[in-house]
Amino acid sequence: MGVALGQGSPASTVPASDTVLYRAFFFSIKRLDDKARSQPAITGGAKMRLQLSDAQFTTLARIAQSHAAAKDRTDAQARTVIAAFREQIRKSRGIDAPPVPAEITRLQEESDNHVRVHMQRINAELGNAVAQKIQLFIDTEYKPRSRTTPLPPVPPPPGARPSDLGNSHK
Repeated sequence: MGVALGQGSPASTVPASDTVLYRAFFFSIKRLDDKARSQPAITGGAKMRLQLSDAQFTTLARIAQSHAAAKDRTDAQARTVIAAFREQIRKSRGIDAPPVPAEITRLQEESDNHVRVHMQRINAELGNAVAQKIQLFIDTEYKPRSRTTPLPPVPPPPGARPSDLGNSHK
């Protein structure tokens, strides 16, 4: 599912999920923290808008950096799976192309879980009051401008059984 800030018509898009919004938020905080290493004053506006102390922002930045590291590991695995899949498609020349690997779905679920874990860390490490401030910030700053465009479902390969697709749970 792709995310577009301020793009797409309401008929073709749906509101972004919390995992998409927090992923974008963590990315923004990480980017600010990276820039602050050479320009320390750069985080002042963000701290003010989020109403966070220096110590709270430092903790939030640490959580965002941890999320980025987890996401990078998952993304590296996904790139490997996708490259192998593309090679299989290239070799098949589009004839009897292999099905999309179930590993892609698992890696997306893992990536979404990284976001949820780091959302929980905000509450655990900064407390409920700060977590609510951050949620309000995301609801007012990210949510109104963020929509996703759902992708159509990938049809199963001809003759595939549910157990072949990794959907063995009922």
